[in-house]
Amino acid sequence: MPLALPPGFERAPAVLALGAELKNTFCLLGQNKAVLSQHMGDLQDALTLTDFERNLALYQQVYQHEPQCIAVDAHPEYHSSRVGRTVSQQWNRPVFEIQHHHAHMAACLGEHDWPLSFNNDEHTDNSSHKVLALTLDGLGYAQEDETLWGGEVLLGHYTQVQRLARLKPVPLPGGNAASLQPWRNTVAQLHCAMGWGHVVQQFGELPAIQTITLQPVDTIVAMMDKSLNAPLSSSCGRLFDAVAALLGLSPAVMSFEGQAAMSLEASMLGEPENGQYWQQAQPYPFALQQEESGLWQVDPGPLWLSLLNDLQHQVPTGLMAARFHKGLAQVWTDCLQQLAQEYGVTHVVLTGGVFQNVHLTGEVTRLLQQSSEQPLTVLTHSQVPANDGGIALGQALIAAAKHIQLQQKSDERSSPCV
Repeated sequence: MPLALPPGFERAPAVLALGAELKNTFCLLGQNKAVLSQHMGDLQDALTLTDFERNLALYQQVYQHEPQCIAVDAHPEYHSSRVGRTVSQQWNRPVFEIQHHHAHMAACLGEHDWPLSFNNDEHTDNSSHKVLALTLDGLGYAQEDETLWGGEVLLGHYTQVQRLARLKPVPLPGGNAASLQPWRNTVAQLHCAMGWGHVVQQFGELPAIQTITLQPVDTIVAMMDKSLNAPLSSSCGRLFDAVAALLGLSPAVMSFEGQAAMSLEASMLGEPENGQYWQQAQPYPFALQQEESGLWQVDPGPLWLSLLNDLQHQVPTGLMAARFHKGLAQVWTDCLQQLAQEYGVTHVVLTGGVFQNVHLTGEVTRLLQQSSEQPLTVLTHSQVPANDGGIALGQALIAAAKHIQLQQKSDERSSPCV
């Protein structure tokens, strides 16, 4: 079912957006509507990539869609981005490289019919139409610092964003291997927060730590200490993996990305009647600090000692999971409320694959809406996936908005002086 475009996109060109690498969809935008494809899947799989290319050609034929510009993810190695650049050469069309989390934000704005608006004098986004976006996911490449993001607060609109806050970056030991082996993230988080040697010395009797030590932990720690194949990332998805592995809720190797995080949330569903664990749970501590650069940073460091102490006292797994969810919701809410007041923003977008978690989404929404100081309007996904399945719509809207912006500037330059 085509989605109608928000107000302000009446002059939008025909855009072909190629989506993300995992959970891929693509999007055809034009004639004041957007068509999002069915779920294509993981483009790292050769058969899926072939099916992606076949369906892309089919959709363009069925909808008689001839793109005026192409939108791709900024990650240079995504298969979808490579296909997009090939299409741009075939059609001789410009390519817009869209930052991953900006696309998440724009997808949510689009499904909420958020208008595109420019200041008349500068053709920049109207400040009254800016929102804060909390984007929590696995990871996405960021051109501005060439790092891997995954837990960010952005301020902006369709054409422009700036990052105001992030989750404290920690290494991803083994790179992509960390997305399928949660224990790697547990080691990374504990090593950064407490030092792995100290963890083993103080908590080595815990079954969870003993299980992790069966893995090549010494090699992983050496990789992180020497910055070898251990890129820094602010990924919130990997934080969920780390907690799940420590609580014994994930296998050594997962079948798919997000499996551990799903198990972590599901562990709360086996709680006593009437949601007793959730009601009893007191939030685990997180730190919120502002760096010298002005960027705010959420640090999960204080969480780990509390969680390890709970493991020693054999606190029920579901209760520890609830404490983690509530702590994470509370610290991000504190951050958003502070930034909303500072920048005069009234709306907050919750987007990214982590917000498929019903408990986290519900708790952040509740806290933001019930704030006695400044209740905020919360925008969440309902028509378009919060995960990478919605990326293509966001890419298309951003590319269309930038094209309109450039066209307006061109029209003004060519108009005669009065």
